[in-house]
Amino acid sequence: MPSENFVCDICDKRCENLFIVNIQSRSVSLCGECFKKRDDPAMAAMVLEKERIKNEAYKKQKQSSRNVSQSFGPYNYPRSNYGRFSLGGLEREYINKYKLYYLFHFTHKNNIGFILEKGLLPKNQLAAGNNQYVSIADEEVQAKRANIEFNLMGRIRRALHDCVPLYISWRTPTLYRVLHKGDVKESDIVHILVNAYSVLKKNYCFTDGNAASIYTSQYVLIQNLDKLDWSVIKSDDWGGDNEKIRKKNAEFLVYPKVEVRDFYKLIVADQDAKEEIDTLLRSKNIKLEVEVDKRYYEWPKMY
Repeated sequence: MPSENFVCDICDKRCENLFIVNIQSRSVSLCGECFKKRDDPAMAAMVLEKERIKNEAYKKQKQSSRNVSQSFGPYNYPRSNYGRFSLGGLEREYINKYKLYYLFHFTHKNNIGFILEKGLLPKNQLAAGNNQYVSIADEEVQAKRANIEFNLMGRIRRALHDCVPLYISWRTPTLYRVLHKGDVKESDIVHILVNAYSVLKKNYCFTDGNAASIYTSQYVLIQNLDKLDWSVIKSDDWGGDNEKIRKKNAEFLVYPKVEVRDFYKLIVADQDAKEEIDTLLRSKNIKLEVEVDKRYYEWPKMY
């Protein structure tokens, strides 16, 4: 992971750290060089010009973005009642623009009892605890992720393994690899859909691809969702293309955990798995929908 993993909103220069300031009543992320010029009247003009260009691009892409968002799958799920999260207009605008109502985490079904008690915890917390958590992750990839740090919302810096990873897409190359290694069955996998609005109330960042890749950039400002390749994220056409595979694995990283109350629903592969999870939920007096949806476990031919 290169240190230059942030992008300045003004000059588009990659840099190690950003300064978040208000210019013309707008929140702007600046590199060190632009930060020194923040009080220059020319800087205010540049902010307004950048916003104008962005708005023009948004108008041109509005129809194509709508068409991409209307693809089959979880992006067409009805929106939940997000009123309790009380987010601002900008967050709502971008959530609606990309229909990013849910984020996705998959796990072994044997972990669900622990998750219902503790929530989704980051890898470092799981490793430190005395539990029987079943990992289905690729340990070689996890070793690479162990040495990566990110700056999060709230100006805090944390290790990647101190954060809970949530995928932006539902059927990722990572999941494809897990299911096709043969170590676990479809019925062993439970998908957890997390309300995106609840995540935006926490300390987080998001990436434009797999967080372990040296080519991946990270962002904290919601308007930088524009920099993600949504044509890849909402497509199954990525087989055999390493760059598309990287982009398809774009993720949110959430610190320090994701609560059960942030969950929208659970997805399983068959009725037996649903009944097993429903029984567990009743035993813990937790009301949470469990749905059988085979689409989460099936792909078109990749190669």
